[in-house]
Amino acid sequence: MSVPAPILQRGFWLYVWRVGLPAGDFGHYIGITGDTGAARAQSAANHVAAHLGFSINASALRKSLQRKQQTRLEDCRSLDFFAFGPVYPEPGPADYPTTRGKVTALAKHLWQRMEASGFDMLNVPPQTTAVLDVERWKEVYAAFSQQFAELRSNPAAAGSAAPPARAVAVSFDGAR
Repeated sequence: MSVPAPILQRGFWLYVWRVGLPAGDFGHYIGITGDTGAARAQSAANHVAAHLGFSINASALRKSLQRKQQTRLEDCRSLDFFAFGPVYPEPGPADYPTTRGKVTALAKHLWQRMEASGFDMLNVPPQTTAVLDVERWKEVYAAFSQQFAELRSNPAAAGSAAPPARAVAVSFDGAR
């Protein structure tokens, strides 16, 4: 396993888990860093640890996998984690809710574009009424379309920015 150092940076990150399911297909989970209860967004690495842990309250990935696929995380073939961030500079406490809403709007749009492109989504789409930042969406799209070819082939998902340097990938290969 190789972990890129930038994944340790605090801030708002957007991420996708690609889960190699026991039957041979893949499920996808989209999330963000930046919990609602705190005015400080954690690093993407912190969310990796939480998702892989056994606390059902902290591992939304584990809970979604059990609910939708009736399978345990440790029974999956592989886990790939793709992250983009920090999406915006870390805001002060007063601007935290607004910035979090903007990141949630990006996650919601990515979830909808991936589902429209035929990806099996493990979680429900993020809920927000925040307006999509179209310029930032182009960066998000460029980052994730590098990893997900089906997203590139869907014209409705398209953006036009070059892939940003803030995208990172971590693979936990569970091949047996």
